[in-house]
Amino acid sequence: IIIDSPPVSSVSDASVIASQTDGIVMVVRDRFITRNIVRRCQSQLMQAGGNIVGVLLNRAEKSRPYSGYYGGAYYYNK
Repeated sequence: IIIDSPPVSSVSDASVIASQTDGIVMVVRDRFITRNIVRRCQSQLMQAGGNIVGVLLNRAEKSRPYSGYYGGAYYYNK
């Protein structure tokens, strides 16, 4: 079952739902919010008892190469 909630930073619904789920996939819009906001949302969900299992990068520009490291795995797009 997938539960869609409003953005974490705008209302408390996501934090309330977080503790009632087995895992959370955060959806982050590319080039729309800062890393600090993402970290704050991550902290808020974890404090509410949430288990973040992944992050989905939404609306990423296909032509812009990027790479990084997260959760013990490297990723690269070209």
